[in-house]
Amino acid sequence: AGECCTLDKHFTAVDSLFFANSHCENGEAVSIFAGPYTVSHHKSSLLIAGMFSFFNAGSGANQSNHLFKSGAVHQSVHLRGCKFASSAYIMSPALEGAFTMVMGHHSYHHDTSAFPYSYLIEKEGRTHLMPGANLTSYGTVRDIGKWPARDGRLPQVPQTDRVSFEAFSPYTMGRVFRARITLEELSGRFDADTQEITWNGLRLKEKSVKQGIEWYRLALDRYLGEQLIRQLEAHEGMPSDGLCEVLHPRAACSDRWGDIGGMLAPISEINDITRIIATGQLDRIEKLRERLRLIHDRYDDFAWAWTWNLLHEIYPDSY
Repeated sequence: AGECCTLDKHFTAVDSLFFANSHCENGEAVSIFAGPYTVSHHKSSLLIAGMFSFFNAGSGANQSNHLFKSGAVHQSVHLRGCKFASSAYIMSPALEGAFTMVMGHHSYHHDTSAFPYSYLIEKEGRTHLMPGANLTSYGTVRDIGKWPARDGRLPQVPQTDRVSFEAFSPYTMGRVFRARITLEELSGRFDADTQEITWNGLRLKEKSVKQGIEWYRLALDRYLGEQLIRQLEAHEGMPSDGLCEVLHPRAACSDRWGDIGGMLAPISEINDITRIIATGQLDRIEKLRERLRLIHDRYDDFAWAWTWNLLHEIYPDSY
């Protein structure tokens, strides 16, 4: 158990890892990787062989493997911010995109990682996806706001878990950008005779696809606008002819980002750490902690570098 975790005596856990501020009072967990703020309050929740991060298990939530085969092939991954409604069921293997709300019974081994901020619902025994629908939910905003306020770690004590609280970040917005492109491609498969399609085992309605495109557009515009405004405010008074040079990123950044046990970081930086570990150049835990701290402290630089590249891709004539 990590820093400031609450694992009550009524909660059963075996062969599991819990990162900072996880709070589990009831239920059962077996062989899970629980990132920060993994929450289980209900006696009937069952989490087996899965990866979680900023996760909330509803009453009667059940993520398990009933195929009776061994090995990691039947694990499930629920990316950052996923939530299970009451009595939600997932049969492994399965993968949900970041900040997905899961409702109903799902046993078709879905993969919704391409569509963050979605609703995954059951209709007539099939899995239906409403891409981007969770962007309209106040519950998502409320949950995000609660996490920093519930951080029980003392600021004066050196922290070993590096936690990023940003909901709109290169980690999520990169997926939003690609999700909108995918939805625009899928929209061409609808016609007067086709109002529902199947994609990767998921059912999508034409209305949901059109709404998802618009919701993802709004989310991406908001993120890019906020990031650009922050940079302009930091350089207020700068002559316009020198502004572009000043805004040029101070860090290099890869396109792909990951949630590394609660810390958002460019995958290129994490790959560099694994490389020097493998070659023996990083042989002490203190050195590893310091490398992770440096990456975490440079989040704003990395995030702006990623944003700059995306702005350049979307608006190439503006640079």
